[in-house]
Amino acid sequence: MSQEFSPILSLLRLIAFLGTAGVLLWDVESIPQLQPRQSAGFIILGLAMLAVGLMLVILSDATERIFRYTDLLVPLGLFVTVSTSFNMLAALPAIAAMMAASWTIKLLTLSLSLSVTLVVTFLLSVAYVGWTTALIFQVVVQGQINLIAPLSVFGRWFWRALMLELLGWGILLTVLAVVLIASIMSMGGALVLLGGLSLIWNLLTAAVLPVVLADSRPFWAAVKDGIRISRARMHKWAPLVIAQMVLLGWVTFIHVSYTHKTEGPGRLTTIEQTTKTDWGVNTFWTGTYADDCKWHGSLMKSLESEPLALVDSLLMLVFAVLAIAIKIRIVSDLYPPRLIYEVSLPDMQSHGSSQIFKL
Repeated sequence: MSQEFSPILSLLRLIAFLGTAGVLLWDVESIPQLQPRQSAGFIILGLAMLAVGLMLVILSDATERIFRYTDLLVPLGLFVTVSTSFNMLAALPAIAAMMAASWTIKLLTLSLSLSVTLVVTFLLSVAYVGWTTALIFQVVVQGQINLIAPLSVFGRWFWRALMLELLGWGILLTVLAVVLIASIMSMGGALVLLGGLSLIWNLLTAAVLPVVLADSRPFWAAVKDGIRISRARMHKWAPLVIAQMVLLGWVTFIHVSYTHKTEGPGRLTTIEQTTKTDWGVNTFWTGTYADDCKWHGSLMKSLESEPLALVDSLLMLVFAVLAIAIKIRIVSDLYPPRLIYEVSLPDMQSHGSSQIFKL
């Protein structure tokens, strides 16, 4: 049966579209009466959409593929739908206590709290990462897309994607723990160090995800080769990675001035002028599909207001599309189109070996 008329395919598309729309509508309905200065979040959203739009114009070849093969966005829609639905379910009083139970992991001076909800959401994100990458390979190498095919070999790529996620974030968290120790001496110097090391790690792992999923050799050999290829082509991908990090809020600088009213005894209203300047360094791993924009939260913190869930959701979707476009560009640079779905790592040919990735 042709995949275009597959009932399973149609169902997946429907769930992805309606589920994502439902999440956004829920966010709209959940908005209470806006607090003072809370609407400023829409300014961040507008600026982010303009900046990401410009990036997508620059990545015109990747953007054209996303518009042509819209099934590339189905795993994203399903991830948003399923993860949000699970979190809502986990918040129900009958099972909230069980889902909220946590285990603490100590990493040097850093304490990490893991819960059932967090672990399930993480595993869903791993499936989204692996599935999307497999579809990108199809689009770039074959010039066509089969949404169902990667699911038939789920076990081939899920565990490698899981190990890579743990490695990518594990290294970053270890760096964060070391920097926290260093911050005892100098907080400013620690933040600069943290920002620099985060940039280096993201540049060194720009191509690791596609290489690891395409390489049939042992995991560590594939990671080593992905880092080698990332280093060799750093000059080509560095502008994309740096631009993505800046837009996500790698370094934030917020300067705001606002007035607020306070009521004293006898209904005496006092109007005060407040001016704040805040800056910070945020770490995240762009080796997969980074979509957590820090600008909104930083602005709301400076304005002493609460972030809007709707703005956070829209920012996540916008930056997820940008991350997919960047990965399409990287895969396109590494893997030439083939008549059959077999990918040979070009940089491996000189070593007399051919690493095959099949879905």
